[in-house]
Order: sequence, then C-alpha cells, then structure tokens
Amino acid sequence: YRGSLIPVIGVNSALEMTARDPRPVIVIRDRERTMGVAVNEIMDIVEDSLTLQRQASRPGVLGVCVIAGRATEVLDTDYFLRLAHGEPLDNVLPLGQDAPEEGMEVAA
Repeated sequence: YRGSLIPVIGVNSALEMTARDPRPVIVIRDRERTMGVAVNEIMDIVEDSLTLQRQASRPGVLGVCVIAGRATEVLDTDYFLRLAHGEPLDNVLPLGQDAPEEGMEVAA
C-alpha cells in the first residue's frame, strides 16, 4: 500500500483467501498501523452518521445500521488492526462499555 506491503486478513473465516484478481480490500489506517480487510464485494462508499440498530454477535463487527436504505454491518476497525498486527484482543471492550478508571478492577 503506497509503496509498502501490509497485512491482509479476511473479514470472516468463510472468505476464501486464495489469490484472486482483483480482490476487494478495505484499507484501515490508525496512527502507525495499516492493514487490509479482504471482502467479497464493496457495494458503495457513502459518508453518513451512524446509529447502530442492533449490536453484533461476533468479533470484528460493532453492529448493524441502515445506510442508504440498506442494512449494513459496521466493522470494528480496532479489532482488525489488533488482529493483523498480533496485538492482544482480550482488552477490546464491547460497544458502549467505557474503559475502567485507573485503579479499578474489572470483573470478567
């Protein structure tokens, strides 16, 4: 990506990650980390404010909302960045849950 290689992972385990030309990939960048999420298809690119209608039941997805009249899954970009760069996933908080203040205990 822009002159360098980046890690690319599939959006889910059912996505076949063998070579395909062309392969739709969503590039995610956050601070110093960049990675790609391979998808089956990119249907549209829109800019809109989001209101999640339903929380997700699987890792990597924040929830579902309506965008341009279609039910759309909203990806958890932090989850995919951590996964691609080998960072721990155990401290990724569920949507709507704030990080505990310093010195507080967290019950699992």
